[in-house]
Amino acid sequence: MDSFAKHFLVDGIDRMALYEIEDQNSLRVIVATTGYRGGDTGHGGRTRIAFDDLGGTDMECVVSQVDGNQRIEIRLGGDAELETFIKALRFAADALDSLAGPKPAHFE
Repeated sequence: MDSFAKHFLVDGIDRMALYEIEDQNSLRVIVATTGYRGGDTGHGGRTRIAFDDLGGTDMECVVSQVDGNQRIEIRLGGDAELETFIKALRFAADALDSLAGPKPAHFE
């Protein structure tokens, strides 16, 4: 098992998908989840997402507080980064939707 898979398959997470995108830069997106578990952070599911620079990606992540709320901001530089990030986000959303399984009744 690759090191990134070992990192993601914790906290009961048993479903993972990854996608590598090649353009002027190379970007890998990894998503993993337990699926729905019927609760909040104490009893509910776990979900993770990561973006790996595989070459030439101008990106940084900033974690901050804004008006007392936590913010995670991903900053990208360049047109190729915009294109690969759009593809990565589409893949991530579709993969998580598929990996999550059926929605609990309270989400209907």
